[in-house]
Amino acid sequence: MAEHQDFGNWGESLAADWLEANGFEILHRNWRMGKLEIDLIARKEKYLHIIEVKTRHGHEYGWPEESVSV
Repeated sequence: MAEHQDFGNWGESLAADWLEANGFEILHRNWRMGKLEIDLIARKEKYLHIIEVKTRHGHEYGWPEESVSV
């Protein structure tokens, strides 16, 4: 596996661990439909959360939320 994929997987695991420690139930990781993927799907109380994880080494590419588009 490429180093950037390992780093991304580490970030997703870190996010999932944080979510679980804060009362979220992880329902799916890397859920796919065709070419589309959702990193994490979690539930807390009556709410469903769709989570995109952006793992970065620094801010040279901007803030993570700046790279999410619709």
